[in-house]
Amino acid sequence: MAKIELLIFAALLTCLAIAESSAAPLESPNAHQTAVTQGMPTSADFLRLASDPRGGDAGYSYFPADAKGNGIAFRNFSHDEYGNNSVWRYDPRANAWTQLLANTGLSFLGNSDNGPMLVVNGELWALMGERGTSPTGNYSGIFPLVAPYGWIIEDAWGSFRRVVGGLPYKHGDGAIGFVPSLKLVYLLGGFGPNPTDALELVDVSGSAPYPRTVYSSQGGNSPYPGAE
Repeated sequence: MAKIELLIFAALLTCLAIAESSAAPLESPNAHQTAVTQGMPTSADFLRLASDPRGGDAGYSYFPADAKGNGIAFRNFSHDEYGNNSVWRYDPRANAWTQLLANTGLSFLGNSDNGPMLVVNGELWALMGERGTSPTGNYSGIFPLVAPYGWIIEDAWGSFRRVVGGLPYKHGDGAIGFVPSLKLVYLLGGFGPNPTDALELVDVSGSAPYPRTVYSSQGGNSPYPGAE
């Protein structure tokens, strides 16, 4: 019996040795990782990008992107109606700015704070923002993003020729955007009137002027209690 037990035990050891030699070596789960020192980031951890060539304080700005992912910069110099009103395009891939239109030195589009801007079907839409003064006209504008560059100005309050019925609400400080996959522009909330919680949806799937749907009361009040 003792001899048989020893033979069985030897056979088991042989099987284990064969299995171990044929198995792939186990890799440490952290072998591919590099140790990273943890802690508060410093200036060395950030990339230094090309500065806004307009200079000045443009801290209350919208910075919409065109279809290629380039940012478009215009106005929003803290109620300084004579601030730099040039138009620039920023290419994040090249980290480079290109001037599309030079500064005129005039009170162009009021150079307002929080002035809503978005790019729709190849055009920059610059809507009414907050102004330090109350100039007449020069409320909003359309800037086609193709040469030769130039503005189409709206001098009547609420008028906007790309939209049926215009855009009568003030959406500064509001949520606005363009959803290319839906061909839909949305404008929600802002500072007027009342302040408004109006939601405007503009269907830009066809040709201008585009149809607009408004979700709010006719008086500009909240469509439901407590919405303000």
